[in-house]
Amino acid sequence: MRPNVQPFAEGIMERGMTVAKKPKAVWTWDQIVRAMELINENHSLAIGYVEMLRIPVYDQEYLKRFNKTFSAHGLEMIRNALHQAGVMSLCRLWDSSKDALSIPNALCALRRYPHIKATLSRRHQGMMELPTEMAKVRDDARDPHIQNSLERLARRQAAEMVTRTKQTFRELYSLAAQDSFIELVGAVTNWRHKIAHPVVVTKLERSGVAVSPLKWGDLETALAQTSQIVALLNLLIDDLNIYPKDSHKVWERYGAVFWKSVSATPE
Repeated sequence: MRPNVQPFAEGIMERGMTVAKKPKAVWTWDQIVRAMELINENHSLAIGYVEMLRIPVYDQEYLKRFNKTFSAHGLEMIRNALHQAGVMSLCRLWDSSKDALSIPNALCALRRYPHIKATLSRRHQGMMELPTEMAKVRDDARDPHIQNSLERLARRQAAEMVTRTKQTFRELYSLAAQDSFIELVGAVTNWRHKIAHPVVVTKLERSGVAVSPLKWGDLETALAQTSQIVALLNLLIDDLNIYPKDSHKVWERYGAVFWKSVSATPE
């Protein structure tokens, strides 16, 4: 039995409109997969920048070593450069321009009915192939009684997979549509405009829109929710479980070793 897609897809399509009003991406599945590759690349960069920032921003004991040293000026320059690079990486992820291979365009493309239907059907069919795959590797799985049991199990697991996949869609678009998160990404994007252009007041600020100033810690907060969204996109698009927390731990270790060597003899 194929999963009933129409009512669910209509709900997701409506949610998708609230998330991606500006982008009008109408992509093939191959284009969505290509976008996911670049999203993962920029996401990995953003994690690296954020974790490399952790010690020179928050470790007060570490920073005390640089008090009244010339090295402190170099440290401040590197810290600001890492923060700006992190802002740029996050903004690449959330670029809503027409041709951007970004999260907003991926969300806009993925919410189309053919892609929702194909995703649900693909994951359903993957579970339904259990009896056939088992018969390839185990002789006893070819027994008619065992095949019947495997088919019942496959139908149950396929139905559960469809339910989980629908929940993943709902969670994805709910996370991306949270007002507080959209506001935070807007603040990061607004700060990016001040990095990229020689302006004191951005176009958005001149329009009268209230934009919160970017603070230390905002980049990490925005990346944390972005990481949840990227993980869900990977699951729906590539059937791939990724664990951003593991990447954070790896880069945290790299950062700790790097900054320890930098502070060996500050002058």
